[in-house]
Amino acid sequence: MSKTEIFTVSHPLPSRKAYEALRRQIADFLARTQPASGTPFLSDHELARASGLARNTVRRSVDLLVKDGWIERRHGKGTFVGPRAALQSRRPAMTDDPARKAPRGPNASQQIIRLAVLLGYPAGGRTSWYSMGVLRGLEEAAVQERIVIELYNFGASAEHVRQRLDQSLPDVLACLSPHPQWAMLITETRARGIPVLLTGTRLSAIGLPVINEDGAAGAELAVRHLLDHGHRRIAFVQDTVPVPWAFDRFYGFVRAMQAAGLDPDDGLNVWVRQEDNQPDDGRLGRMLDRVRPTAVLLGSGGLIRFLGPALSKRGLRVPEDLSLISFDQAAQHTHWLPDKQVTIIALPLEEMGRLLARQAREAVEGRLKTQSIVLPCALQPGNTVQTCATQP
Repeated sequence: MSKTEIFTVSHPLPSRKAYEALRRQIADFLARTQPASGTPFLSDHELARASGLARNTVRRSVDLLVKDGWIERRHGKGTFVGPRAALQSRRPAMTDDPARKAPRGPNASQQIIRLAVLLGYPAGGRTSWYSMGVLRGLEEAAVQERIVIELYNFGASAEHVRQRLDQSLPDVLACLSPHPQWAMLITETRARGIPVLLTGTRLSAIGLPVINEDGAAGAELAVRHLLDHGHRRIAFVQDTVPVPWAFDRFYGFVRAMQAAGLDPDDGLNVWVRQEDNQPDDGRLGRMLDRVRPTAVLLGSGGLIRFLGPALSKRGLRVPEDLSLISFDQAAQHTHWLPDKQVTIIALPLEEMGRLLARQAREAVEGRLKTQSIVLPCALQPGNTVQTCATQP
């Protein structure tokens, strides 16, 4: 078969966005016929003659196909079929419906699923402990669910991630604690017919399956633990980040304090800007000096790098002078309190990973329902809480 026989333009092409119509025809043809990668393909000049479109319009179509892996240009040699056509054998042909279904049938459960996992915040953030915790659970369930995991790091450019997705065509994409700037990438991925699963966010408005921790109940669990040890002046320190999990944990703190008949807003709440990257002794230090709490609940594990210097400056010891409970399995605890095992409210990260594996299988089999799953946190006792000797 010659290259001029490999594709025939279907006429008429629309007058508006003709480049897109041509791109879709070519991609649909390659997805359906699956020619071998490296097969010679029509040049821009030949496509322009066959389609009746201007060279610039054709070039625009082909540039998009090259970007998506359907076509390859080799300098001095010509135009060839790209690697995506072969990979597409495992997926349905392109359609105008961005919500096309994944393959179904009696053999669907026997397929090996290729799950792409997009890790962490672009600026680092919770990547190390959060993502690794979820991955442990995902790896645990991967064998049973017949899943192959491909890791993507958003620390690379969004364009790099797009190219990887276009070239490897995973069956499912999982985004761990996605940052808002991932929204466009998520939308583009769904438009390619790849189901998207999320953890650690509340993007329910876009209708995707989401797995979250119950931060409000976790904060209540922490406050009750401190109350059981005789504490009444309990401070709450949280990030000034406009994300639901921060407010969920604050709401749980307020609810538990009110249930105990205590004022949750008696100068005991401090909101810290973690993005400043410098320990700030401002409001946090003033709260310690003025209110003198007997216990502190950190709404995020990374906040220990603010509390630690403030305590050291005042000669305050944990737990002799101040009991401490912190959310999250963050490694910073051991840096600031090397001789302590911090009592933490642990996020159900491994269970999130196991559920992600199950959801990936359900997505491939076409039986996944959009839902929000909320998992309970657990209090893991350490040695940073002691009984309050005096009642305030």
